[in-house]
Amino acid sequence: MAFSRKIVATDVYEGRRITVRYMGPDLLCEVEGIELAGFYLNTEGAYGAAHRYIDAEIKEEKRHE
Repeated sequence: MAFSRKIVATDVYEGRRITVRYMGPDLLCEVEGIELAGFYLNTEGAYGAAHRYIDAEIKEEKRHE
């Protein structure tokens, strides 16, 4: 069984699932299971990074339409 870090918060933004996990004393953030680079001090910082990541993904998808 794989080790799983405790989930601190979850949200959905633009249809994509955001998961914030505890990695004491910091937080990690995933979007649809893809871990973002960096550590975050609080959930607001993690959500901000996730929103920027998702917005960039959407912009790139629209560019290729």
